[in-house]
Amino acid sequence: MLLALAFIIVGAYHILVVTESLMGQFSSSMDEWGLQSSCQGSVCHEEWRESFTSCEGLYRTTYRIRYLTIGICGLFFGIIGFQGALSRCQVSIKSFLSFWVAMLFLLIVLFISDEVYVEVCEVLPRNMQLDIQMFIDRGHWAMMNARGFKDLTNVKTDRIKDMVGFEWNVLYPSLYLIILVVMAIFAWEIRKYADNVDEGPVGLGANFVISNEPNREVMVMADRMNDAVQDYFSAVPHFSTIPQLEDGTRFPYFKKGKGPAPSINYGTMGTRPPPPPED
Repeated sequence: MLLALAFIIVGAYHILVVTESLMGQFSSSMDEWGLQSSCQGSVCHEEWRESFTSCEGLYRTTYRIRYLTIGICGLFFGIIGFQGALSRCQVSIKSFLSFWVAMLFLLIVLFISDEVYVEVCEVLPRNMQLDIQMFIDRGHWAMMNARGFKDLTNVKTDRIKDMVGFEWNVLYPSLYLIILVVMAIFAWEIRKYADNVDEGPVGLGANFVISNEPNREVMVMADRMNDAVQDYFSAVPHFSTIPQLEDGTRFPYFKKGKGPAPSINYGTMGTRPPPPPED
């Protein structure tokens, strides 16, 4: 439940950053997403193809993929996982697990893509740039602003260390690796939790009580066995009543004259015995 709530918060943060870039509500420029007027014709298409494979064209690619995917899907699947944890619904929990694993692989692909971009273009991509800027203290921000830099956009990688004041090329991969390892551990734990909710240790499913006791499964099985024994020895006896019903069909009542024929007609109770054979 806490992991789902954390993903809801992370997704809301990514949505906020995307909204800031698109709408310009908290920034002074709307050019972060490369908004341009519409263009038609072969010349425009040729320029688009050239920019698509250039460093400038790929500058915001991983940023858009990460912030849009985590922002939209994080909110959606975070709510599903939160409700699944509250209601112990294994379908919702497994859906959140699938999203968690997908995000783990997505972050790995984005990290590799950003590292390749840094090596080829010698500047930071937008996705990595936003992460590194979170660790810059106020003093170094003031020095950057005094030198005319608003942020790390188009700053060569060999100058970034002097501007931010730390080994960014060591800190960033280390933190990224730690996050990936933690996410992998949580994915394993979520899978185990989903299996317990689905079936439980002794087939109890969602009725399995969460406990920190090391012998909880043994105690649950012992309680089930005791209940089964009690059900066997203290069960209510059910005797067969078929013989009594058959006796009632033969002679349910006798006439006052003590004759052998029943005192009631067929259809009222039981069945009428066959008539005596004629002489």
